[in-house]
Amino acid sequence: MKLLTPPLFIYFLVTTGCTKNGDTGPQGPQGLQGPQGNANVKTALYTNQAFTYNTLASVYQATVSVPDITAAIVQKGSVSAFVAKANNNNVGWTALPGNFTPNVTNASIQRFFNFNYASGTATIYTNNLPGYNVDIKVVIVAGP
Repeated sequence: MKLLTPPLFIYFLVTTGCTKNGDTGPQGPQGLQGPQGNANVKTALYTNQAFTYNTLASVYQATVSVPDITAAIVQKGSVSAFVAKANNNNVGWTALPGNFTPNVTNASIQRFFNFNYASGTATIYTNNLPGYNVDIKVVIVAGP
């Protein structure tokens, strides 16, 4: 009897789990509405940004105006920043804070970049003059 059980079980599954000629059953009831998602993501791109020296902070910085960074974003949202060497077709981006080497054959020009943001602006910082301009990508995510 034990030898017949698996084949009978398989036969039962095959014959009862299929429909003839592609027929489908009736539509089931509508499910409950899920929670509201957050699709409020915006991206801003700033090309060929030069650095200036901030004597009060002793850093080089590039500040860009980002109107999408509102007080609500500062309080409940999130902002990320990325840099790429200017005029390089944005082949690769470095997430900040992070080390950026625009020329992989000369690692001596590697620079550490950081950033901060406030309502309406984002600022990229570095301790050493990079020697090149950068493209800056800012990603703004609204909070709940």
